[in-house]
Amino acid sequence: LCIQWVKACAHAACWSEEVQLLQEEMWHTKQFLKYKAEWWEQHGELPGDVLVDSSIREGISAYADQQATLQHKLSNHFSSLW
Repeated sequence: LCIQWVKACAHAACWSEEVQLLQEEMWHTKQFLKYKAEWWEQHGELPGDVLVDSSIREGISAYADQQATLQHKLSNHFSSLW
């Protein structure tokens, strides 16, 4: 009976550590999504000295906005789940 109790305590400690690791991974995931959203927001505009057609410039900006929105939505969704 004593051996079973020791094993049960070891299993509980192991699962407790797993929960802590999972929470840490969840936090890192949310931070990464926020970082990527900010990255897309900063890189949505080409520098003025880059010569491209205005429609391409608009397309790049629209794509960056779309990606930033997606990253924000994922971060918010994960925050609501976790």
